[in-house]
Amino acid sequence: MISEIERFHSAVKGSPELNQGLESASNPDDLVAFAGSNGYNFSVEDLEQWGGLKKGQLRGEDELSDADLENAAGGVGGYLGAVIGITESMARAAYNDIKRLLT
Repeated sequence: MISEIERFHSAVKGSPELNQGLESASNPDDLVAFAGSNGYNFSVEDLEQWGGLKKGQLRGEDELSDADLENAAGGVGGYLGAVIGITESMARAAYNDIKRLLT
């Protein structure tokens, strides 16, 4: 559905209302729901593909490396929490990048 994202992208550029709605979307699922309510049908996974991201990256679900998993399994204090925090920050940054690309 990359063509739908391109169509949405073009519409956002010409519509203050769509641009405002896009800005108010607080996460990828909200963005997809907002686009859908305005007649643009695509998924979060489509957005990731369109933006050149890894699958799951916008939701912070991309896979951890083997080293990350080994350290977490080894009980390194606070390591898993730090990795989760970093993953969430990276997802937020990727989402903000997608929103900038769409406007």
